[in-house]
Amino acid sequence: MPTSPPTPARQRVSHGFTMTELLVVIGIIAILATMLMAGFVRMQQNTKLVALTDRVISHLQTARAMAINSGRVYRFEIKAYAMQESFYSMWILSDSTPNPLERLPVQKGLNVLDDAAEQEFIVAFNPDGSSGGTTEIHIQDPATDTIRTVQVFQGGMIRLKRGN
Repeated sequence: MPTSPPTPARQRVSHGFTMTELLVVIGIIAILATMLMAGFVRMQQNTKLVALTDRVISHLQTARAMAINSGRVYRFEIKAYAMQESFYSMWILSDSTPNPLERLPVQKGLNVLDDAAEQEFIVAFNPDGSSGGTTEIHIQDPATDTIRTVQVFQGGMIRLKRGN
């Protein structure tokens, strides 16, 4: 008597992913997205701090160049407004002109302090390019507690302090 060949057992065919697999992948993506966003926010804050530091250095150099070119004393000032918390303005002034030559608003959220932790900073450049003495301006981001320091030396040299 002829026998028929044995039929193979039904094989289970998979068409996609299980709900558990999908939830694990979504969880991993959510964790990675959270880490990336935190890094992005820190990077954005650091960019603001670097930009403000560069602006301060640039305007100090401008005030010094104006003093040398005109043969007059020029001052660079940063002042905080008492009415608006954490709002500063940078000014370049000449002794011969009572009005500021340029008003430079500073972004909110950053602190600008001198050595005495005052929220006002003034440096004068003489016609020979020298300043009154060695001074440091500390620019702080309170959110990340990062500080960058700009140094102005008596001879008029301006630089970013290393180690910041």
